[in-house]
Amino acid sequence: MRINDNSHLLDAWQTILRSNANANVQRARIATGLRIISARDDSAGLAMSEGMRAQYEGMEKAIQNAQTGISATQVTEGSLGQIHDILGRMRELAVQAENGTYTTEERKAMQQEVGQLNEQISDIAKNTEFNTKKLFGGNELNVMVASTPQKGAVVTLKLEDISPNALGTTEVDLTDNKNNISILDKAINKVNDMRSNTGAVRNHLEKGIRNLEVGYVNQIAAESRIRDTDVVLSTMNLTKEQIMNQASLLTFVNQNINRKNVLNLFVH
Repeated sequence: MRINDNSHLLDAWQTILRSNANANVQRARIATGLRIISARDDSAGLAMSEGMRAQYEGMEKAIQNAQTGISATQVTEGSLGQIHDILGRMRELAVQAENGTYTTEERKAMQQEVGQLNEQISDIAKNTEFNTKKLFGGNELNVMVASTPQKGAVVTLKLEDISPNALGTTEVDLTDNKNNISILDKAINKVNDMRSNTGAVRNHLEKGIRNLEVGYVNQIAAESRIRDTDVVLSTMNLTKEQIMNQASLLTFVNQNINRKNVLNLFVH
């Protein structure tokens, strides 16, 4: 008969240690909301989760890029709208000057206004900026609208020269009945083409944002399913480990008491 056999005590003690360790894991998962806290929890899952996280963080930046690009198109559209209005006023004067009832002095006054309108166009062309970058003068604005370099990832807004020389409005001379209206119609058409292109780029950017937002939400949801913990399940597991810990502790205490009782019989 073995009175000093510790095998049952050791089994109970190991169960206590194991349940304590498992309980601490569940507590950490509940506290952090994560199933994978470190690589030892699930190395493959962590690698997949980090890859997805890099993807949706890239998508977030691409959305910000596209939103910035939209702001640039709004500034561009506003300036082109002003120039369109100025050209419209020039055309009104050109049509008015076609009337043979005006005197030379009156035509000179009209031409003086045309000169002032050309100065306004020149100011807009020179001073329109976005984030300190000149928008007009043959520049290009490239916007990255994807999380990784790929076909269609960059949207380009071409910003042509809209100075009076480029539009041809410096050739308008209302003191001489020549092709003033034709010159202005060409200038208006050029500005309209640029406005149309700007609108197309903005639509492209807005569509890109919608697509990115869908991908962004899906990537976050997928990464969450891999990395985040099920709080209800973790709570259940914690309760189970606590019960096992208490049962093992009770067994451990009872084994100690029984051993002492047997020893006391021999002592007395």
